[in-house]
Amino acid sequence: MTTRKRIDRKRLDQLAEFGSRRRELRAELAKVDADIDPLLKPVYLEGWSWEQIADAAGMSMMTVSNRLRKQGVISGGHDDAGPFDQFTKADLRTERAKKIASERRKKMRRHSALTSLLSRRPAHPHSTGHSASMSPRDLSADDLSVDWSGDERVAQWAIGRGFGVTAFRLDRDGLKLFKSAYPADRCGLYVFECVNHDVYIGIGKDVAERLPQHRKKHPGALTFRFLPHPGNEAERRTVERRLVRDAQTAGLTVRNREHASGHVGPSTLDVLISEEEQRTWLQDPAGINAPDESALVELDHSQLAAHEGDFQRLRRHPRYAEIIEVLNAYAASCIPFPRRTEATFWTVSCFPSSNRARIFCISMATLETFFIAVSNNEHGDIHARLFVDKRHLPSGKWGRVLLAARGIMFDDDHRHKSGGAFEQCLVVNDIRELRSVLKSKHIRAAATAFNLDLMRKRQSAYKPSHCRQLAQAALEISYPEATSRPDNFT
Repeated sequence: MTTRKRIDRKRLDQLAEFGSRRRELRAELAKVDADIDPLLKPVYLEGWSWEQIADAAGMSMMTVSNRLRKQGVISGGHDDAGPFDQFTKADLRTERAKKIASERRKKMRRHSALTSLLSRRPAHPHSTGHSASMSPRDLSADDLSVDWSGDERVAQWAIGRGFGVTAFRLDRDGLKLFKSAYPADRCGLYVFECVNHDVYIGIGKDVAERLPQHRKKHPGALTFRFLPHPGNEAERRTVERRLVRDAQTAGLTVRNREHASGHVGPSTLDVLISEEEQRTWLQDPAGINAPDESALVELDHSQLAAHEGDFQRLRRHPRYAEIIEVLNAYAASCIPFPRRTEATFWTVSCFPSSNRARIFCISMATLETFFIAVSNNEHGDIHARLFVDKRHLPSGKWGRVLLAARGIMFDDDHRHKSGGAFEQCLVVNDIRELRSVLKSKHIRAAATAFNLDLMRKRQSAYKPSHCRQLAQAALEISYPEATSRPDNFT
């Protein structure tokens, strides 16, 4: 007689539990999608990029495109404003084949040029009559390209800082030559030069593996040089930061974002403020800012609630009116279109927890650009620090004397790691002197240039710390006449 195997429902019950949860999540997702769909059309029509819309919605660009097509926002045919051309599968295969063929032709031309150069190389004087093979170290930027040659200034700077004399081509053949020249340890720093002679400086444990990762973002990169550095990563980072600043000081155009001053190429800021508006703004920041009445972006109620207590604490401060006026004056004079860029490209924290002495701190990209803090003295002063571009400050003795007469001191020891080659920290003993400080044409030019450069790099990294109540209180003050007219002397 056979006994029937006992069935344990434990796993089936677990499966049923997960299945129920899955159905709940799918229902919840369907509800969220229903809330998203009505927002896609107005956001699309505002002109935001496909990447921004897809990232905000948590969807792929293809999904966003399909949903907009269903709503009739874009046509089923080719959409010039779309994220990609509406090719058929046959068209895609044709385009892909053309691209592959083009790449092969380029490689064949480079290979032919290299072969021709190697065949023309004279035999070594001690050889037996056979042509000696060309060492990778003997190849220069001019050898590796028929139609393009590297900038002599870049070569002189790189060689003078310890990078190799050899400029390797940044392609498969060039990397093979590099690996044969450095078969073992390829840990260190590199500098590559682009077709327009911009440079980028970086580090890598294996530079041969790291360099190809730059091709997508920097397709114009043509040659590179190598500086061995077997130390740890922190040491290489320090050297990288020093070299980036040194290259900018030497007059080279540096594409690094983290340690360089300025930003090369397109920026996400251009979507919000056109490049023409940015150029015009630099000529008259306060005058351009004054008539701007853009609505502030909507923030989540949770974020507003999170900072309400700090703002109410600030309102009880005995110098609250002065503090708000100081923030208003700085925004009106030094921040590009402060209403339009508030909460995205610049943020302000109220009584930041990272430093108890500080009252507020304005941040752009990853840096603080202006903050005020309680001074450690018996007078109860509130000092201020501004970070600016020193290229716009007077370099002569008397220029600094005139700035000192306004109460401005130069702090050469206080710098950010990623502040760039031209960052300068300025200190004002008390906020009552700030209105006079911001009347200086040099200070305003230095602050506006520094801030615009940071905004062009990226949006503020400190959005969760932004206090809308403080920003709104400052922005809603009418722009004062005093700061809209810079002095013509300092």
